[in-house]
Amino acid sequence: MRILWFSNTPSLATEHLTGRVGVGGGWIESLEAKLVEKEGVELAICFPWKTDKVMSFELGKTKYYGYPIIPTGKFARWKARRTGAIEPPEELDFYREVIKDFQPDLVHIFGTERSYGMVIPELNVPSVFNVQGNLTVYQYRFWVDILESEVKKYSSLKDKIKGNTWYHKFLNYKNGGKREEKIFSYAHNIIGRTDWDRRISLALAPQATYHHCDAIMRPVFYNDGVKKWRPHDRKKFVILTTMRPSPYKGIGTIMDTMAILKRVLPVEVEWRIAGAGKNDKTVEILRKARNLSPEKLNVNLMGLKTPEELVEELEYADVYVHPTNIENESNAVIEAHLVGTPVVATHAGGVTTTVQDKVEGLLVQDKDPWALAGALIEMYQNPDKALEYSEAAFKKTIVRNDPDKLVEDLRVIYHRMMENWKVGEASPVS
Repeated sequence: MRILWFSNTPSLATEHLTGRVGVGGGWIESLEAKLVEKEGVELAICFPWKTDKVMSFELGKTKYYGYPIIPTGKFARWKARRTGAIEPPEELDFYREVIKDFQPDLVHIFGTERSYGMVIPELNVPSVFNVQGNLTVYQYRFWVDILESEVKKYSSLKDKIKGNTWYHKFLNYKNGGKREEKIFSYAHNIIGRTDWDRRISLALAPQATYHHCDAIMRPVFYNDGVKKWRPHDRKKFVILTTMRPSPYKGIGTIMDTMAILKRVLPVEVEWRIAGAGKNDKTVEILRKARNLSPEKLNVNLMGLKTPEELVEELEYADVYVHPTNIENESNAVIEAHLVGTPVVATHAGGVTTTVQDKVEGLLVQDKDPWALAGALIEMYQNPDKALEYSEAAFKKTIVRNDPDKLVEDLRVIYHRMMENWKVGEASPVS
């Protein structure tokens, strides 16, 4: 079976192209590594890259296609940023070129944020896309934690001129959401993992067949099936979060929650954030708009971390917190479960499928620092209960996210799609 993936990252070719290990798309890399091991699979991956024309190369058992990012030219890119413009329709010409060259039996698209899905009506083979995020929904939760007025007022003049503020990104989300609705209307098959993405698929693509398939995490988090986290005996409470500091990810809630914890808990509290840096735009806006200082609050913004470093951080922490205002399933939460770190998360999007409240962790309302602080105080005061959540989540996740099982699940979906395509069947979302 010749399978063509459309992905936002080069997957396992990232290090080959850049000389550095990638920090995003890790679950796609893990899936690629497992899938190409299977007999009868020929895989190609198409991704955006800084190139003048479509390029291709082979690495291991996979063929890779990089296509040009457009618009090109400084002025055209500046204009696109300023208006929140999405990729132009000409991008589809690159997809057509790749499809013509590889001649796939099946097309698998990762995400609906880019224009890949616009090619679906032209395909003469079955297609499927994974629900990752969803711009249509995300724009409604964009300004919950950090306000639009704060971004417009306190973003730097340089970023405003360059069209490089979160307001400009929001415009891009709005424009992308309109295209995304078209992509859903074209869908024959959708792969998802949570009740949230299944339900939005029912609303956006009632004509499509919905397939459930969980995600393979990066190998280092599995630790050969052994839970690494253990409770700590120390006079300090350490909280960990992994996040890119988008306005809807909850970094403002973290600051507000930390101010409460520092007043209430009788020990030193440190909140460590991997992925966010001291100079990130949202951090600077919070400093200016609300006088919130990460340093004074003992919020440690650590920047990007390798998978190995993240495992060490998860072991070191007393609890992992996921404070987002909207999200599909969180890979960061699954990684915490695999290491065994107790989890507190917000009752948002697909997170509720990942974390069963009071069984595998604690769930609280998003944008509620008092409830989040209270849940963390519960974790601190009840270490036996935190350990109980840790054990339950680890036992479920190590089975649910087993790599060998999930690659077989995906192959079953592929074969089912091929059979349905041959007989012309169409099933409703279920």
